[in-house]
Amino acid sequence: MDKPWKRFERRIAERFKELDPEARRCPVADQATNNDIVTTLPFGIECKHRKRLPDWIRDAWAQCRANSPENKTPLVVFGEHGTTNDFVLLSLDDFIAREKELASERSLRKFYQTGEGNDRPYLRR
Repeated sequence: MDKPWKRFERRIAERFKELDPEARRCPVADQATNNDIVTTLPFGIECKHRKRLPDWIRDAWAQCRANSPENKTPLVVFGEHGTTNDFVLLSLDDFIAREKELASERSLRKFYQTGEGNDRPYLRR
């Protein structure tokens, strides 16, 4: 039977296929040279699966969600005392939705700048 962390990595790889059809879980044997999830996206994706996240993370997330207006994406920033190591916590659903929006905007910008993918010459600049 599969270990829970392997199932988690497979599930996350499937989610990233929404952004990159080539996304895949990297087998443990290849871990020396790859992240857990290999994609063409500009991210190195590591998966960490726990039975339960620490209460302070869960509490910070609950507070952020409760205080965020409907038109704002909840995002928690946390850091370590005495360092400038700051991190962002964002739900995977929100991350994927934002990346899809950005990809669409980049595609439109390229379309209007170059006319690439445009079968109507009168719309080219």
